[in-house]
This record gives sequence, structure tokens and C-alpha cells, in this order.
Amino acid sequence: MTKQLIRAKYLTLILALFFSCLYSPLVVLSQVPTIDRYGISAGFGTNFHPDTQVGMIFLAPYAAHDFGDFWRGKLEGFMGKTLVPEDRIALGLTPMFEYALDAFSWPNWFLEGGVGVFYTDVKVPGFGSHWVFSPQAGVGRIFKVDQKRSVTVRIRYHHLSNGYLATENTSIDSLMIMIGMDFGK
Repeated sequence: MTKQLIRAKYLTLILALFFSCLYSPLVVLSQVPTIDRYGISAGFGTNFHPDTQVGMIFLAPYAAHDFGDFWRGKLEGFMGKTLVPEDRIALGLTPMFEYALDAFSWPNWFLEGGVGVFYTDVKVPGFGSHWVFSPQAGVGRIFKVDQKRSVTVRIRYHHLSNGYLATENTSIDSLMIMIGMDFGK
């Protein structure tokens, strides 16, 4: 198989994942145009590749809609700043889904995942592009403050790469710790 064919297959898969993650919440939200919850998280993360070191702090505001008892769709922004190896920015938008684990006797715990698009000027050897895809997945816990407010704590795997849209495609794979405040119904 040629390198171009492999790149085309990767690109097709990444675009399919991105548009399915983007399209699904938009269809559902177009039928139910209410925002049930909104909030903001702050966090930090570090790359776990031994050959590159990237450390980042960030804010992630979001708006969400609850789909029944277990599913939540949300659109999450990302505004980050790298501290290591040098000061750089990262901006992104990610449609995410959360699944509450209450049905499995884990009240207030949830799984989350999504695929977003980011712009970054991070300089990592072989990174290849400023525009990158960002598949993410994690687990979190909700701590109720009162009926309308809660504190959330998350740990998330966060991947940044150009999906072979450029010749070079070194990724930044990070573990992110997030704490946030959630408001809503």
C-alpha cells in the first residue's frame, strides 16, 4: 500500500469521526434548542511522549443539553497556553458526549468523549500543521453543591495531531486534569 493511500484512509476515517461527532449533537440540538447546563473548567496537562515535553494550562467553557437520564451532549471550547517548552497558544472547539454511570451503581460518575478541531502554534519537531484534530476521552465525577450548581472533576486523554494532512504527523498525547463549575437546571 502506498503512503498516499494510507494517508487518504486515515484522513477519511478522521473526517468521518469528526463530522459524526459534530453532526449528531447539532441534529439533536436543532430539535431541542435548549441549553440545560453550562459551565467552565480549568486544568493542566502534560504530554507523556518521552521525546517531547509539552505542559499546558487551559480554560474550557461549555454549554450542554441533557438527553434523558444518562446522555448529555455538549459543545466545549478550549483556550490554552503551553508553558513548556515555550509560551504558545491552543484554541479549539469540540462536540462532546457524556454518559452517566448511575445505571451501573456509580452515582455522579460519567464517561465522556468527542473529536474536535484546534488551532495551535506549538512548536514540536515533526508536528506538521497548525490546524489539528483532537480526539478526547475521559472519566469524571460530579459533586453537587446545591440544586443548580455542582463541581466537576475530570481526567482526560487528549490527542492533538494533523491526521496525516501534512507530511509530518508527530502527535501531542496528554493527560489532562480538570476542575470546573457547572450551572443549570
